[in-house]
Amino acid sequence: MDRVITPKESGLLATMVLEGSPAREAGVRQGDILVAYDERALGSAEDLGAAVDASAERETVELLVLRAGKRKRVRVRSGRLGVSVHPVLKGEPLEVRPAQRAVSFDFSSLRTEPRNFWLSFWLGRRRAGFEHHVYRRRGDRLLLGYEVAFDGGKQWGLNHFVVNLILDVASHPQALSARFENPVAGWVTEGKVEAEGGARRWHSVARGRAGAEDASVRVPAELLPSYAVPTLSLFLAPTEGACFHYAPLNEGLGQPAAPAAMLYRGRERITVGRARPLAHRWESHSLGNHIGSAFVGEDGGFARIDYGTAAHARPATREEALAAVNPALEPRTA
Repeated sequence: MDRVITPKESGLLATMVLEGSPAREAGVRQGDILVAYDERALGSAEDLGAAVDASAERETVELLVLRAGKRKRVRVRSGRLGVSVHPVLKGEPLEVRPAQRAVSFDFSSLRTEPRNFWLSFWLGRRRAGFEHHVYRRRGDRLLLGYEVAFDGGKQWGLNHFVVNLILDVASHPQALSARFENPVAGWVTEGKVEAEGGARRWHSVARGRAGAEDASVRVPAELLPSYAVPTLSLFLAPTEGACFHYAPLNEGLGQPAAPAAMLYRGRERITVGRARPLAHRWESHSLGNHIGSAFVGEDGGFARIDYGTAAHARPATREEALAAVNPALEPRTA
């Protein structure tokens, strides 16, 4: 997908197409623009949902797609398509991600000892859960472990994720393998990069109470698991204008999402509870949207992580992070 696109028609940009979905079976690709579903124009995700509902009793419907500026009509099984979408307007440029600038990674601090720390997870002003991070380096491999658990109330429910990632950091960091477990829902997804000719594919297996599913999808060399992205800000030189590109991997689904970028915004004073520390701001951007920020303190650790919603994480002791946590979210990595 280009860094900036100017759509020739309005519609819904496909930012992720799930393996085995009706859209994938019909040949829809990431970067296609969905213009119409069963002759109904698409301008929003709500439009797509309404069109799908209206055609529920049909076996197949026609989907009008714009690819590389050319219209393409495909038949697709009626029902949910299995795509993530972003609205675009005819003739209006969309910056998929900012221009890339040179960055410098330094993982030398992990050569002698791992980093192991806790964060408290907040939803608005409510302490809702905890995070536990463990980082190690083995040669050119970066091993990242995360446990995230929080009570999202009526809106998001109970969430508990245990994530283990391995990145190749010999040059530009890129995904090698990922294990994503959800103890609440009772499933685990494991994936890894496999070479296939001159291409790289992400092969994953998801196992749950209903059985197991395999998936294999072609991925770019800049693939990075989404959980790894804020972590990398701890190992980046805070240089004005620095920006690197990546393709986010949804670890739970085993699918790459829309291209994104992380860029350095400068040094500023932030609010963390009652404190006002100075911190370096690194922002993630995708499809013209700011999707999250990581603030690195003067001590080289996180001062705060913002997740692009009302959620954020802040440094804490183990006892503080686990205080008042829902008993159903007992830590697995403590």
